[in-house]
Amino acid sequence: MMRAERARGLRSLREVNAEGRGFPLNRDYLYGSYFFLFLAERYGPEAIPNYVENYSGRWFSFRVHSNPVT
Repeated sequence: MMRAERARGLRSLREVNAEGRGFPLNRDYLYGSYFFLFLAERYGPEAIPNYVENYSGRWFSFRVHSNPVT
């Protein structure tokens, strides 16, 4: 499926985050699995649990008032 995506042209982050609208309906999982594969290949196998642990420790899945305060 990822070969077909690459041949078509990779989707933008906006399209991937559109909650699976359109075909394939599971493309968020498809792109996500390749993101984790990238993390492991680039930074080592410990990068995945480190990323998940860091991301899971947030109260919100997005940044709130993330501008630096001076």
